[in-house]
Amino acid sequence: MPTKNEKRQGQKLIDYLLDNDVPQSDPAWTQARILMGIGEEQPKAEPKPKRRPVATKYHNAPGRPANLSAKKREMARRKQLYPEMIDRGLRNVDMAMELGISRSVVSHDLALLGLHAHQRMYWRVTNVDTGKVTYYTSIDMLNAAMRVRPELKAGHSVILVGPWTIEHGCWYQDSKSVWREAES
Repeated sequence: MPTKNEKRQGQKLIDYLLDNDVPQSDPAWTQARILMGIGEEQPKAEPKPKRRPVATKYHNAPGRPANLSAKKREMARRKQLYPEMIDRGLRNVDMAMELGISRSVVSHDLALLGLHAHQRMYWRVTNVDTGKVTYYTSIDMLNAAMRVRPELKAGHSVILVGPWTIEHGCWYQDSKSVWREAES
């Protein structure tokens, strides 16, 4: 595809050739046609071959299992560690950091085993009169149950509202249904 400048040059050359009655067989006409983009087509370049994807650094990292049997041995080793980690109250992210693998690998392994990490509760409400303790996952659930929105202030871990003690922290219920405070 000729540029604007080349087209202008071609038009000037054609005007000159027409004014001077130059025959069509003259090589100057070929040059004018090429400049205007009407002449001989230049052959297109061959398409570049597609690049094969290169394995990422993660897959080539030292210590990563390279073959299928090594991966299976590694998965079997991790499967033995998961129940103990769940009993300690670790989340998928914490397990991944401890094992040095990604969170998605931990989630996949736990799904294959039929296990899951304990759900975290971030608000604990204790009735001082009766001793009843209730746990909530979010402040929205707490507000819906207690209607104490104005009394909750950011930065306070323990708040007293009437007969209720409201605490902000992190708790989970283990396999024996005992509530424990999670490791931070």
